[in-house]
Amino acid sequence: MVLMALYTELLGTVGPPPPHDSHDSDCVFLYSTSGKEVVAYANPQMKRGKGVSGSDVDTETFGDDVQSYHSMYNDQAKVELLRSKNVVSSTGREEDVDLLPCPPGEKVCVLRPKGVKEIFHMFGAVLEEFGLKIPFTRFEMDVLHFLNVAPTQIRPNSWAFIHGFKILCEALELIPYAGAFFHFYGSKGVGKGTWVSLIVQAGKQLFPSFAYNFKKNWRISFMRVRASKDSAVYVASIDGDLQFPLSWTSSPRAIDDYDYKKMSTYEQGVVGFLDRMKLTDIRILLNKETNSEDLELYLREYFKLFVSVTCFF
Repeated sequence: MVLMALYTELLGTVGPPPPHDSHDSDCVFLYSTSGKEVVAYANPQMKRGKGVSGSDVDTETFGDDVQSYHSMYNDQAKVELLRSKNVVSSTGREEDVDLLPCPPGEKVCVLRPKGVKEIFHMFGAVLEEFGLKIPFTRFEMDVLHFLNVAPTQIRPNSWAFIHGFKILCEALELIPYAGAFFHFYGSKGVGKGTWVSLIVQAGKQLFPSFAYNFKKNWRISFMRVRASKDSAVYVASIDGDLQFPLSWTSSPRAIDDYDYKKMSTYEQGVVGFLDRMKLTDIRILLNKETNSEDLELYLREYFKLFVSVTCFF
């Protein structure tokens, strides 16, 4: 896709991306809910070079609303029905990723299987509706890392923001980074023992208001995810480093703002460019993700309008 010519002259080049291991430090500079800058250390469960077999968090940490639901995916036939309608693996080989039913009584907030290094829950509703694939992208893993949450610990609509941001950046030939993402989004509900929501930062809206009506089905749509035993793929690690919590944590991170000064020059360029865009319809991005030609056409027309309106004013 070649869209850069449409906006390079207007906004300048974003600049070269930083090394992609820049997030590997054990500390992340964020603003706390008090507005003061804090250093938030990486989740102690995320041990370098080792998988995490389960969670030691007591279920009393989590609310009754979370623990009152059991999975509808309680046998392999139901899981296979979902797989028959959706591409799940991001490797190009569906056999690389296993989706498994949950045993009776298993709660979404607790996962303690023995003998499996990398296994976590994922909502089938999110895989089905938003086209998320496993393993997640580096950016999607980074967002989970920054928030210190497992994949099912955030609400489905929040996954739409994460995945939509990734689609938009990649379509514009920009590398999505968590720092740039958290310029636009913060977290809500982190201390209530329930699902965490991502909310728009004040005055920094990137997409129009979005609400997908999953009703209550999404709460019971979780299933187990792991790499196939016959595959060399890892579903939560990169170069031996676990990238996000496999099970729910008792301390999801409150994010009010991301310190602009701590961003790399590249991230600042991405933020500066996206800040000047008019709102992009997230539904269109999600629907056109798998059709690169259609997505490029949409963005070409979008930027012709954007450039003409911006130059006019």
